Amino acid sequence: MRERPLILGTRGSALALAQANLVRAMLHRAFPALALEIRIIKTTGDKLKTASLAASGTKGLFTRELEQALLRERVDLAVHSLKDLPTDLPAGLDLGAVPAREDARDALVAAAPAVLDSPGRVFTSSPRRALQAKLLWPECGVREIRGNLETRLAKIAKAREGDALLVAAAGLRRLGFLEGSAVRGTLRHEPVLHFRLLGTREMIPAPGQAAIGIEIRADDGRTRERLRAVHDVPTWFRVRAERAFLRAMGGGCAAPMAAHGVVQAEQLELFAFSGGEGTQIWRGSREGRLRDAEVLGAALAAEALGAAS
Repeated sequence: MRERPLILGTRGSALALAQANLVRAMLHRAFPALALEIRIIKTTGDKLKTASLAASGTKGLFTRELEQALLRERVDLAVHSLKDLPTDLPAGLDLGAVPAREDARDALVAAAPAVLDSPGRVFTSSPRRALQAKLLWPECGVREIRGNLETRLAKIAKAREGDALLVAAAGLRRLGFLEGSAVRGTLRHEPVLHFRLLGTREMIPAPGQAAIGIEIRADDGRTRERLRAVHDVPTWFRVRAERAFLRAMGGGCAAPMAAHGVVQAEQLELFAFSGGEGTQIWRGSREGRLRDAEVLGAALAAEALGAAS
C-alpha cells in the first residue's frame, strides 16, 4: 500500500511558496520515494491589504490559520518565516526543525545608487527597521509601506528622488532578485534598482530573521524524525537565543526590538537592540555556551529591561 503524501502548509505569497519549495526540495533529497504536497492556507495577515501591521497589535497574523490547519490535520507541517512565528506556540504544536539560515542582513534598495548612503525617506513596514533607520540617518523621514516584496520593489522603482526601501536580504535572495556576495550592486529587477546590504551590527535583524521555522504537531513523531534531515544545529542555537530574548521582553514581531546570534565553535554571541518613540535606546551583547542559548537570551533581556526601568 502506497504511503500517503506528506502535506506542507504555507501561505500563498511568492516568498512563502519559495520557502515551502525549499523545504520540499530538501525533504525530497532525503526521502526520494516520499510524496510531498504543498497546500496553501490564507492567513489573517494576507487579508489585511491596507491596515497597518504595526498598529494591529495582534500576534500570529501570518501563522494562526496555518496552526489551525495543523491541529485539524489538514497539513502535516507548516512552513513559516520564523520571525513571524510567536514565541509561545498553541498547545499541541512544536517547532520541529529549523533549516540553515539564509543571509540575515537587511538591504536598502533605491532607484539611484547615491541614495543608498543618505536616503531622504525610508519606507518599511517594520518598527524595528524604522527606529534603527532614524538612528542611522537622523535627517531622513520614515514612511510605512505595505504589500508583498514584488509590490514594494515596484513602488520604490516609481518613488520620488531620495526614497529608499528597507527589506530583508533573505527575501531578495529567495526570490532571485539578489545573487552573489557583493554588498552593493544592482538587483535583478526591471526597471533597475540598486541595493546596499547593511551589516548585522549596523542594523540588527529581527529575532529569527532569514530562518525558516517548520511547525509540527507535538505528538507526530514520524514527521519530527523526518525533519532531522533538514534541521541545522547552529541555526537552531542562534534562533533559540534570539527567541528567548524576544519572549522575555514580552514582544512580538511588531515590537521595535532586535536580536541576532553568532556561533563560533561552541560559543554563542548574542547582540540586541530595543527602544521606541520617547524611550531610551538600549544596545547590548552577551557571550556564552551554545547549550545555554535560551539562558543567554533571557539574561540579555533582563539587562535591557533593567536599563529601561
